[in-house]
Parts: sequence; structure tokens; C-alpha cells
Amino acid sequence: MISLAGRGYAAFVTKSLTLRPVEMSLENSSVSESLAAETEIFRVRLARMMKLVRPPVEHACIHCGSIAVTRDAWAEWHVGDQVWALAETFDFAFCHECHRETKLVERPA
Repeated sequence: MISLAGRGYAAFVTKSLTLRPVEMSLENSSVSESLAAETEIFRVRLARMMKLVRPPVEHACIHCGSIAVTRDAWAEWHVGDQVWALAETFDFAFCHECHRETKLVERPA
């Protein structure tokens, strides 16, 4: 297991996801503007994280509903990781249940 503690990872995550308490006053509008900007940054980061926790879906044939479907795609060899990485997916899809070209529908898994 690789420890990220010595690399400042925990400090980065903590700093990037917390809002520092700021004293607000009507006299200092730059403080309220700063807080508003920091709040917006936090809101955007939270929205990005929420998208990562998306419920699972499946892709099915529009004709028969089967999930035995494939799509044309390109894969590129990644030398550093020593794996094939998906580089591009194309529109062509094929259903292996009804044996024809199809369109895919996304639905909850």
C-alpha cells in the first residue's frame, strides 16, 4: 500500500474542501466577496464529487432490450501503466441478441 501522508495529500484534500471561518462586516466588502468566491469554489468541487458517485447504469438494445451489446472503439497502449486504455468510442453499436446494428439506451442497472 502506498502512503500519501508524507506527500501532503491529506493537507491538500482538507484545505481544498473546507471553508475557513471569516469575520464578516458591512465595512469590509472584500471579505464578503472573498467568502462568496470561496463558497462558489466549494460548491463546484462538491458538484464534481457528486457526479463521481453516480448510480450504476446499463446500456441496452433499443430493439430487444438486451444488454448483450458492443460499440466500436479505439484503444491506445499506455506505456507507463502497461495497459490498453479506451481512447475513443463511436456511434456504431451492435446487439448480439438480435444480431443487428442498434441504438443504445441507458437505464438504471
